[in-house]
Amino acid sequence: MNYAVGSASETSTTYLFKSSPDCLYAQQITVTGLPAFAADNRSTRNFSVPQTSNLSLVGSYSVTVQASVSYWSDYTKSTKVAKSV
Repeated sequence: MNYAVGSASETSTTYLFKSSPDCLYAQQITVTGLPAFAADNRSTRNFSVPQTSNLSLVGSYSVTVQASVSYWSDYTKSTKVAKSV
């Protein structure tokens, strides 16, 4: 996502994690590195930056979005396995 300081507010494209075939496990989404002036809109799975003219915000920001699922390793449900992408 690129935002030019002084322009109208900006919203990113949707971030989406898909598995094939779909395992239907609930995903845990983790976002790190998001600057305080940006918003993580979990319900729509995108980011937004409100309009600003604050030149101190000029720069590049690295944001990591990670999805993980947990599931039982076997039918005994003795061990949970976590996988991240």
